Amino acid sequence: MSNAVVVLLISALAFLDLIGYGIRQGMGQLRILRKAEPLEEVLKKDELPDDYRDKINWINEVKQFAYDSLKLDKTDNYTSFYDHGNDPILWVVTATPQFSLQPHRWKYPFLGSLPYKGHFKKKLAVREKRNLDTLGFDTRIGSVDAWSTLGWFSDPILSGMLQRDSAELAELIIHELTHSTIYLPSQADFNENLATFIGRQGAMRLLASKGEKDLLKRYGQNLDDEVTLRLYLNRSAKELDSLYQNFDQNLSAKEKRTLKKQKIRSILDGLLQVQLKEKELNPAYFNADRVNNAFFSTYLTYNASQDSLQSDLDQNYGGNLVRYIDHFRDI
Repeated sequence: MSNAVVVLLISALAFLDLIGYGIRQGMGQLRILRKAEPLEEVLKKDELPDDYRDKINWINEVKQFAYDSLKLDKTDNYTSFYDHGNDPILWVVTATPQFSLQPHRWKYPFLGSLPYKGHFKKKLAVREKRNLDTLGFDTRIGSVDAWSTLGWFSDPILSGMLQRDSAELAELIIHELTHSTIYLPSQADFNENLATFIGRQGAMRLLASKGEKDLLKRYGQNLDDEVTLRLYLNRSAKELDSLYQNFDQNLSAKEKRTLKKQKIRSILDGLLQVQLKEKELNPAYFNADRVNNAFFSTYLTYNASQDSLQSDLDQNYGGNLVRYIDHFRDI
């Protein structure tokens, strides 16, 4: 069999796998949409918990603020509700090489290449992770309770979202609406960092406009903690990457793994010394078996550019968030 034929066969199999994945994801999304109920019907139910009712009404306020004050694109998102209880419904796999923070990327039609892959069935995510494990990748699997379909579907409110407090919920909704307004194919770091930044900036402005002084104070302290944590983890990620970049070529793979393990352990020990005022660190941050290259790479995808975005907003746009959003809308 010629090399050309082998390449064609491999390409065909990869294409079929992509089609199969697309069909499964589409069916999963449609299953959620079919079960989602219009908000006006949900809010009429006497059995709807009061905290759910309050947060659904809050989401409507957040949306209106995002449209009127931030000028994000209007969508049909969050006009329905899907109650999945407390069970996760989407699992996301990320991966990196053993001695690199550069993420493994999956290719998708229209979206380009992205450093994560979602599955609506946990067993498929676990299988994906195990396949990557056997290839020597550092891997990570986590569940999410929100995502954007970029306007292709009318994204419902998911019950998992309502476990957040009002400030975090506002940040989440504005984050996802930012994706529906600004999205560059194959630029996950840009898309996620920008949505994270606008979500937080928008939430602060919303709380201030509502006169929510106590909530704004707590949220501000939480964001201050995020800055402290970000500075430490971004610096630590650079140190870890520098370790890999400067490995002696004569080191064995076993020796490299030992140095890697020691460095990560040192980073986690240092994390214990980071002083936070409000935020409680996820215990997973201190699990040396789970904190690997994929952990740091994923963190950077959402947080690496926050300081430069803040500087750009302040210095070049006078803090005017609407003008800043318009700037990116025109890219």
